[in-house]
Amino acid sequence: MLQRIAWTVVIVASLLAVSAARAAEPRFELSVMGGTTASDGVDGPAVTIVNVGTFDSIDHEDSGSWGIRAAYLIDSNLEAGVLFDQQPTTLQISGSKTVDLGDQSVSNVHVFAAYSFLEPEAKVRPYLLAGLGATVYGTLDVNVEGYEKSIDGESKFSPTFGAGAKMFLNPKLGLRLEGRVTPTYIKSDPVGVYGDPYWGYWVVEEAQYANQLELAAGVIVRF
Repeated sequence: MLQRIAWTVVIVASLLAVSAARAAEPRFELSVMGGTTASDGVDGPAVTIVNVGTFDSIDHEDSGSWGIRAAYLIDSNLEAGVLFDQQPTTLQISGSKTVDLGDQSVSNVHVFAAYSFLEPEAKVRPYLLAGLGATVYGTLDVNVEGYEKSIDGESKFSPTFGAGAKMFLNPKLGLRLEGRVTPTYIKSDPVGVYGDPYWGYWVVEEAQYANQLELAAGVIVRF
């Protein structure tokens, strides 16, 4: 009987010690990121602007980017959080030549989940990330060949997907390397007609996305 009681006390004490240790472990991560983003745009029918040129595509110039994110560590492998990134860039039209329309910021706001591999004690932990949110295009002030116009910003739904690695210098401070792609739906173009006399006919469309590929590094603080 005394032996059973002793073992019970040891087990309960061990569980309490583990619970206390877990309570003391950092559960939140704050990251500040900086890097570069490559952007592409969409194509369309050629449009001629008198005294300027003929253009059939529009996209954003590749440029530097920065971001911040906060995450809650659900367990040793899984985390959930929110991220914000911004790319200060220039909107361009291309065709017979490339013309800058004006400066425009492109921001990403996403809630995400990330899964880290290997043991929590590992110095380097690779991870995969996926999220849903919006790409926000800021106000655009166009000034081309004397033509001036202010175009309001717009928000569009977008997913985001990433892969990277965390490297911790100590339990509360680390570094992050990450590559992330964010495809944003812009429009669909008709590519043909499909169907038959029985089921009917309908227009088939091809979706076009503006893609951002970000390569970034940053600092992680756990608390």
